[in-house]
Amino acid sequence: GLGEIGEVDMWDIDTYRFEETRALGFHISQRLAQPLVIALVGDLGSGKTCFTQGLGAGLEVEADVTSPTFVLIQEYEGRLPLLHADLYRLRTGELEAIGIEEQIETWTGLVVVEWADRFPDLLPSEHLRIEIFDLGEDRRRVRLIPKGFEISAIVESILDDWKEA
Repeated sequence: GLGEIGEVDMWDIDTYRFEETRALGFHISQRLAQPLVIALVGDLGSGKTCFTQGLGAGLEVEADVTSPTFVLIQEYEGRLPLLHADLYRLRTGELEAIGIEEQIETWTGLVVVEWADRFPDLLPSEHLRIEIFDLGEDRRRVRLIPKGFEISAIVESILDDWKEA
């Protein structure tokens, strides 16, 4: 719940098999009615792309959402537009050349930034950090860490009706 100022809110959700990780992404974005920036953090193969595919499906994106490692930024049309950025191969100094900061600021839908921890200054102060951990045996832990009160409230309302299957 919403705590005192400065208190860290976070929610841990364990998923089993990629379908559940994808379903969680679907659940979150399906209930999204306003622009949101998600910082997606996790090791290679932890399930970031799978989770993002769920986010895309919840936004009614018809195109296949793939990891944009080589193109850096992908844009998708949906109920809310999806901007998917992957900073894995980005070097310091390339950020401004691409103009990604401006794109994030003006985007009217959902922004998902993979490997966001490499460029922490890129994110607006209000955003949702999502960390995905591979627990082995097909299990994942999805940790939602809202940054800012508004984001906390959004996450809280979204997770209210997420039931463990």
